[in-house]
Amino acid sequence: MFHLNNKGFTLIEITAAVLILVVLTLITTSAFLTYSDWAKKKAFDTMARSASVAAEQYIMDFPHANVPESEARKPENYDKGISFDTLADEGYLNDVKDPADNSHRCSGKVVVGYMEADEDDSRALDQYMYVVYECCSNFKARYIFTVKKQTVKDKDGTREEVKPVSEVSLKDAICK
Repeated sequence: MFHLNNKGFTLIEITAAVLILVVLTLITTSAFLTYSDWAKKKAFDTMARSASVAAEQYIMDFPHANVPESEARKPENYDKGISFDTLADEGYLNDVKDPADNSHRCSGKVVVGYMEADEDDSRALDQYMYVVYECCSNFKARYIFTVKKQTVKDKDGTREEVKPVSEVSLKDAICK
């Protein structure tokens, strides 16, 4: 007589298990790709911030390497900027690798704009603006780092506070 073997899985059970595995794979892959893109963007942002800090230190040693603030945003002043290579060669910036593939070196410049302090305020310091042009293999951007005075109201009254401000533009990037 012929007996059925009840030790295996049915076709429906196997299909359901495979379907669950496919759904879990799609969810994790999507999350990984989203996180990966976010991490690359943050790496580009950090690279631009590092270049602006390096330029800030460079300007302290070489104060002639800047332009008036009103001129710093203009693309035609790109050539007056401090190159990433100069900042790296002088020891102000580490080698700048492309976060997307970590094999190519990124290039770029930092145009430093200055605004002289108010002569009436003896405590005021000159303020600087850093326009960072970042050029990597698949990413080009212009970052502008400035400080901005804001009036803050608190329980002790009103006071002025200086806060860092940054803006990013992907369309205004210049790479030469």
